[in-house]
Amino acid sequence: VELINLSAVKQEGLILMEPKEVKVSVKISGRRNDIMEITKDNVIAKADLRGYSEGKNKVPIEVMLSNNKIQIVDFSPKQVLFKFDSIVKKQKPIIVNKIGEVANGYTLGNTVLKPSSIYIEGPRSLVNSVEKVIAEVNLKNATDDIQLTVPLKVVDDRGKEITQVEISPNIVDVNIPVLRIKNVLVKPQIVGEPFEGYKITSTFVEPSIVKIKGNKKIIQDLISLNTAQIDVSYLKESIKKEVPLIVPKEVEVVGETINPVITVNIEKVESKTFEYNREDLKLINLNPELSVDKTKFPEKINVTIKAIESIINEISKNDITPYVDLSNLEEGNYNVIIEVDSPESIEVVKTEPERVDITLNNTKREEGYTENSEEE
Repeated sequence: VELINLSAVKQEGLILMEPKEVKVSVKISGRRNDIMEITKDNVIAKADLRGYSEGKNKVPIEVMLSNNKIQIVDFSPKQVLFKFDSIVKKQKPIIVNKIGEVANGYTLGNTVLKPSSIYIEGPRSLVNSVEKVIAEVNLKNATDDIQLTVPLKVVDDRGKEITQVEISPNIVDVNIPVLRIKNVLVKPQIVGEPFEGYKITSTFVEPSIVKIKGNKKIIQDLISLNTAQIDVSYLKESIKKEVPLIVPKEVEVVGETINPVITVNIEKVESKTFEYNREDLKLINLNPELSVDKTKFPEKINVTIKAIESIINEISKNDITPYVDLSNLEEGNYNVIIEVDSPESIEVVKTEPERVDITLNNTKREEGYTENSEEE
């Protein structure tokens, strides 16, 4: 069957969907000799498709013979159900289908597509069945930015490619930044000084480490991120505060951005004085050939220390040792500074007295003097 006026169908914004081909069976009568000469080429069958609307339409079939000596007794089918679709055009965004993974320690930035969408033109039923417009990109353990021009394909909701539609354009430029990932420290920014007589004892930040991403040239030397400033001026007690991170341009925090919580512990500073007698003054690095007469030392030695309240309450006299260092000193009289051995968390404010007079005597000479006295 010849399908006629297909151009008129197209002019009306329609397209024939089915059937694309129609056959008819024709029953004829006539003289045997004439019938024997008839072939299918002598049968003219037509279906005029002009004037029909979108959807399914019954179209009559016209059948004629080129040989007028033969008559048509019957033919089948006498009409055929044709389906017409409107030609439509729809815009659809492009989706990038990423295959594989980037190299370990890297992640992807935001994909940029040019264009970001395309137009799909064709029969309404097929255009409406398009679920996705896909551009496939192989990541291939990438460590550098991906810049490609790739062909596009359209698929239905089962992922089957639809080829009976036109897409424009049929290619897309894909630009995907490949970003370096690394862990950096969170560095709290503390400004100001607590009230006089108080001090910062410790600072904690949670989280103390965050994961960032960015161009590897930008973040390769980045080891920490600062927080916004926390002012502790004139404070007498600890403070706990949530503050934002200061993130440089072209750097992002991986995952949900959570403001760090900074805890600044502040304690009162107390002082305490311990009293020692002359026997408590320790002599170090004394030449073994020399001796010291401690009876000439001050009877009492006071050591005043300073520390935060929680520490000073635990400090006893035994934790503090006053001493004098006699390194490289020979026989004679000296005025030596009194030093104090104490825990690192303690500040020695003063000793009273600050110095002590020491006489170093030669032990052997003293022994010899004693022996001579006994002989006499």
